[in-house]
Amino acid sequence: MANLVNACFGGSSEPWTKQFPPNSYTCGYVDNFYYVSNFYNGVSPNDRGANGAPLNPAFAQSYTPGYADTNAFVLPNPFNAYLQFNISL
Repeated sequence: MANLVNACFGGSSEPWTKQFPPNSYTCGYVDNFYYVSNFYNGVSPNDRGANGAPLNPAFAQSYTPGYADTNAFVLPNPFNAYLQFNISL
């Protein structure tokens, strides 16, 4: 049997790996299209008075986990079972 247990670990220490640490589901990261870099009102994206709402934590990092994203090649490995039969007469 292969790929019975899936676990990801290691990598460099980046802000997005602190918010979304590697585990059995997070093995790779892709661009976050909703990342708020410099387009906001007030003094920061977290300025609730100017923006009307606090910043969603999912929009705070430039990368987000790639859960089975075929474009980023971070697909989880499928479970495989191998059988072998020897028949002799």
